[in-house]
Amino acid sequence: MRFNLLEKDLCRNLIKNPALLNEMIAAKKKITHVLIDEIQKIPELLDEVHNLIESRGIHFAMSGSSARKLKRGAANLLAGRAQTHFLDPFIYFW
Repeated sequence: MRFNLLEKDLCRNLIKNPALLNEMIAAKKKITHVLIDEIQKIPELLDEVHNLIESRGIHFAMSGSSARKLKRGAANLLAGRAQTHFLDPFIYFW
């Protein structure tokens, strides 16, 4: 399952109600992996992610362009539950 927070309607709905993430995932049966793109747009979702990791054992892959926004705020950084991987820019040489 994939969530792209650049989609305005999805982003707006999740900002209003972060628990909607849990409901959307629960509506789908047998979900084991979830991708959330641009997670820095809604740091409150990290609490929902934490809950889903602990309660349902779901695996998450999250990407974002700015970790500073998460670190600056009071975001749940999933200490001990997450691994950070940095992707260097892809460069093609002739």
